[in-house]
Amino acid sequence: MGSPSAAGVVSRLGPHVEALVRAVLDSPGATTPAVRREARDGHASDEVFGPYLAKVRQHAYRVVDADVEALTTKGLSDDAIFEVTVAAALGEAEHRLETGLSLLGQ
Repeated sequence: MGSPSAAGVVSRLGPHVEALVRAVLDSPGATTPAVRREARDGHASDEVFGPYLAKVRQHAYRVVDADVEALTTKGLSDDAIFEVTVAAALGEAEHRLETGLSLLGQ
């Protein structure tokens, strides 16, 4: 018996992924759902979140305490920073999964 296909795993996890997306984007929080959706979609280009979220999406391993501290000095709460960080990471994960599956022809 071979390993399950990527598409099979994704379809099996579908309800869990949908629940995760709803929780990240639609739950009450320190930021509005619109802000979190922009972060997820990569459209948060304002001068407060833009550079930080670009770093989260492309080079998450380079995010350091100073990046977060820069946002807190602009008046953002830890909760707000966490929410947009998770939304941006979710968006990038979705993008990379879709790219990988398309390369596999799935």
